[in-house]
Amino acid sequence: VINVVGVSHFIRMLNKAIEDLKAGRIKAGEEGEEIADVAIELPVSAFIPDGYIVNAKDKINAYQKLSSADNLGYLKELREEMIEEYGKMPREVSNLFRVLELKIEAKNAGLTNIKAENMHMTQGKQIVLSMSKRVKPENIMNLLEYNPKWLISGTKLKIPIEDLGLQWFDAIKDNVKKLQKSFSKKK
Repeated sequence: VINVVGVSHFIRMLNKAIEDLKAGRIKAGEEGEEIADVAIELPVSAFIPDGYIVNAKDKINAYQKLSSADNLGYLKELREEMIEEYGKMPREVSNLFRVLELKIEAKNAGLTNIKAENMHMTQGKQIVLSMSKRVKPENIMNLLEYNPKWLISGTKLKIPIEDLGLQWFDAIKDNVKKLQKSFSKKK
């Protein structure tokens, strides 16, 4: 495991597991309702172009580091490191960081998937949030107080993309943060 993720990330993962055990968030031998990974399927160009990181090995290394980012602090460190190393980020790389931030927020909110899909009967798209069992009614109520236009359909929350405004991507992130309000004491 250490060779694949790197020593510092392995130590970070180990410390988090120990913290979770001590805090009673997980019991020894069981993972609970831990969400393995959140799928983000949105119409956003998010990648590292060849012109930004020219060396293929460096690019693969950058993607590996980004894929291991499990909190916003570490993601911010990676952003600063990348700007220092390769200069001002093109829009696609900046979008990649925004998607990864959303992924972390979504995982914290108990979501398993965020995607844009075509709406039936109309030309528009809707945003669909797939919820895990960790999402409780009070989380959904927090979201509906913030934005009452969300529709609840089984384990999914849906909203037409135009109801999120022109800055729909940022609006999704703000809405997802409202869902996690009662998971953590932080605002």
